[in-house]
Amino acid sequence: MWEQQYYLKVGDKIFPSPVRWVANDKQWRKVAFAPFWWVADGTADGRPKKPEEMPGKQTVDYQCNGCHTTNFIAKKDEQGKYAFSRIEGGIGCEQCHGPGSKHVDAQGDGGILNPAKLGTWQQEQLCGQCHIRVTSKQDKDFAFPLGFRTGQTDLQDKVEFWTYSTKPANFWGNEDAKKNRQQYHDTMRSGHMAAGVTCSACHLDHATKHLTSSLKLPREQQCIGCHTAQKAMFEGSVHAQKGVTCVDCHMAKMGNRAGATQKTPKDPWDVSAHTMRVVTPEEADVFKMRSSCDKCHSGAERSAKGAQLVGVREDVLNKTQRALQGTAISKENLNKVLMDGSLGAHNPQKTLQLLESKKK
Repeated sequence: MWEQQYYLKVGDKIFPSPVRWVANDKQWRKVAFAPFWWVADGTADGRPKKPEEMPGKQTVDYQCNGCHTTNFIAKKDEQGKYAFSRIEGGIGCEQCHGPGSKHVDAQGDGGILNPAKLGTWQQEQLCGQCHIRVTSKQDKDFAFPLGFRTGQTDLQDKVEFWTYSTKPANFWGNEDAKKNRQQYHDTMRSGHMAAGVTCSACHLDHATKHLTSSLKLPREQQCIGCHTAQKAMFEGSVHAQKGVTCVDCHMAKMGNRAGATQKTPKDPWDVSAHTMRVVTPEEADVFKMRSSCDKCHSGAERSAKGAQLVGVREDVLNKTQRALQGTAISKENLNKVLMDGSLGAHNPQKTLQLLESKKK
């Protein structure tokens, strides 16, 4: 559920407009996106600001263009005034592949960067420069890194990352992202990053179908090419029979992007988590947050399902430990449980059956 943003020119400056169009609802947001357009004057709506009252640091050059244009440059003169430039509006080829002039000079034989051939950190920071919430260390008025280019790995030196401590409205208490455009924050804490899995492993680099998340494969096929042991365990489970897929639980909708409309009265949960972790109802209750189960389960059922999951995992853990110490079950069955790694969460019945089977 993406929103369409509009820009408005006031004098010689351009600002994000206060209105946004919610694509899925085909309606306008109920609440203004940029409240700095008005001054409180005691009335319900406030007074529109005069051109000279508009905040100069809320322009698109300070808040947007570092990620929404190609090769954005902010250069300060001797008087401390910034001049802004860009090669083109929107994200063009050179934002990821480097200067096209080098490719021309090489007569098409090299002179261009191929992100697929970069290292893990280079690839992740290439995407992460925009899929983050940060403040520039060079100048705190900018909401994006200044001077970062493809192939670099010094993103952390250019920005201060927002966190739950500094921006609690954007994160849950366990540091999971609560808003959109924070995939890098989640990914850095994921098992994918630890294993060297980059964004492009799942997402297309040149996709145009943004509303399908630019995935390389259908969502139900996205994970099983690598996670074969988990696929085998999950097959036949209650969740599998109901059509639940890996991403429904491991990338649950934990964040918010679009605003409320007349059609959708509340701000929707429409942003997938990228930690790849399942947040159980028990953990969610501790951190006062959404759980990965909330889309399908609520109220007493949610609590009961959460408690049931905790009980199953404790039972599986105890039986696995006993199996590791003895020889009662076959090594093959034990390995299936260990390789799955979910402690029964993927398929409690199959897991317990394997652990309780006698060695032949």
